Amino acid sequence: LNLGYSDVPRFDLPTDRVWPSNFGDADVCLWEDDKRCAISLAADDDHAYEMDWWIDMAETYGFQFTWFHITKNLEDPNTWGESWAYWLPAYEAGLEQQSHTVNHYDCKDEYNNYTITDEEFEYEYGYAQLRLNQEFPGNRCLAMSAPHGHFNPDIMKKYYIVNVGVRGGSEPSNRIDYQNMHCRSRNSFSTTTIDQAINNRMWMVVKYHAVASLNLTEAEKQERYAAQEALFQYINARSNDIWMPGVMRCALYAQERDTHSLTVTNVTDSSISFELSDLMMDAVFNYPLTVKVRVNAD
Repeated sequence: LNLGYSDVPRFDLPTDRVWPSNFGDADVCLWEDDKRCAISLAADDDHAYEMDWWIDMAETYGFQFTWFHITKNLEDPNTWGESWAYWLPAYEAGLEQQSHTVNHYDCKDEYNNYTITDEEFEYEYGYAQLRLNQEFPGNRCLAMSAPHGHFNPDIMKKYYIVNVGVRGGSEPSNRIDYQNMHCRSRNSFSTTTIDQAINNRMWMVVKYHAVASLNLTEAEKQERYAAQEALFQYINARSNDIWMPGVMRCALYAQERDTHSLTVTNVTDSSISFELSDLMMDAVFNYPLTVKVRVNAD
């Protein structure tokens, strides 16, 4: 389910958009709709009081958003996670509902040894996925955010196509570590890092907890929200270059692209035929790739 880490580039990364040269030539685009880069916004830990704000931002600026849920928080109405029913509007608005495991255990000690058993890992990863797909009808829970950045890679890859860790930075598009992705926090999300993602054709995941914690004054909260919205406006002004999918959708596209084979099979004056396949599991990896084909000017 997961290509994991590669210590060498999976393909040569073009510095700019690729334009097929001859009539009938075809090329799979680096990102959907031939965007230069991808930016995915996500949040951990079920800060339910910000759900409506994120729905409004996603609708206003046309991006997808990913919630990584600790599922025990949604089972217990006494937590800040509220309930499964509370989150239905986010799911119905198209925001991804993904896994932050069941209990949010820190599964390693100071010596880097696992503190829970394989059976407990199976429960943390598998049961969280099961409950998210049960409570949100039609949901596809295929992405995980590892609590504290610690995880069991062998078991994680049985359930999830991508895991977002806690290491800072963005991912080079031709060497994405789907097993333990880098991400940026709210504090390192800026016009500078946006421009870096565009110029270097990267995938940047920005992982929030709360944009504005409850202990702030109202003025401080509004300042935080305004600062983030200003960044969304900056991205929106560069929408020709930036694709803003959820984490799961982006991981589907990227791993299909990384393993694809494209063959033009027939070219005539009136038609162009090609075959496109990839090496990923078809039952899971069924996201459409963008293919650019050279046609005549007329």
